[in-house]
Amino acid sequence: MYRISNIEPFLSNGKLSSAELLESCRVMLVGGAETMATVVSGMLYHLLSNPSALSTLKSEIRLEFKITDEINANAVQKITFLSAVIKESLRMSPPLPGNLRRITPPEGCVIGGQFVPGDISVGVHIYASNLSDQNFNRPTEFRPERWLSKVTEEFQTDDRQAMQPVSL
Repeated sequence: MYRISNIEPFLSNGKLSSAELLESCRVMLVGGAETMATVVSGMLYHLLSNPSALSTLKSEIRLEFKITDEINANAVQKITFLSAVIKESLRMSPPLPGNLRRITPPEGCVIGGQFVPGDISVGVHIYASNLSDQNFNRPTEFRPERWLSKVTEEFQTDDRQAMQPVSL
């Protein structure tokens, strides 16, 4: 196992600091641990708890595909309600336990109108952001239609960018 002091020679391009590399490693470890199982479990739970959403999804899939051999990665992208169900499932049951932290630049920066000193780890708690009524109308309800291109008036004020609290 490498300690942070042992990895300095591998940072030859000078673009990542030791702290940034360590934080990136943390993100990759968390990102690779049970995320797919969490997403699928959450999606199934929400679909089975919402018969109308499940019915809509089944109808779209059955209209698009007549036999299972037609189903592939490219073909399922046509199912707009499936995409909406996935996004809403990620909003309601995010696979990450907390937040994706970032480190402020050495000179510091302004976040939400407040100055934050340099080299500080900051993040937005994903679950709290996704279920905030400041970001989403009826935030505790599983409503995939909020993600459709023709969104109803009820969900037009939803802040879809709240699902992407950091730029990558």
